[in-house]
Amino acid sequence: MTTHPEVDWSAVFAALASSRRRAVLRRLRATAHGSLSVADLAADAADPAASTLEFDHVHLPKLVDAGLIVADDDGGTVTTTPVAEALPDPLLAPEEHGAPSPAAPTERAGGVADTDDD
Repeated sequence: MTTHPEVDWSAVFAALASSRRRAVLRRLRATAHGSLSVADLAADAADPAASTLEFDHVHLPKLVDAGLIVADDDGGTVTTTPVAEALPDPLLAPEEHGAPSPAAPTERAGGVADTDDD
């Protein structure tokens, strides 16, 4: 991965915690110029009107704050940044259903839950 000293990696990983935001980045990176309209991004969802509102007020601001995308002046088009383009593909992978969450407690011998708090 390329070094980007000005990047707030905590914000990047917080943004990548959402499968919807990872899907947005995958879709943007798959385009020729890394740009799409918010309407095009929302059109992939089951309810495009609700998705546009959610993208505008939840997901896109988190991606902008993390330095992964930039929006044009009217906010209608978003484009990936060099930081987003440099992320390794596995960081953007969709969740595997049935896989345990990394934060989920695991069972130790004897049936005691291990919450990784030591």
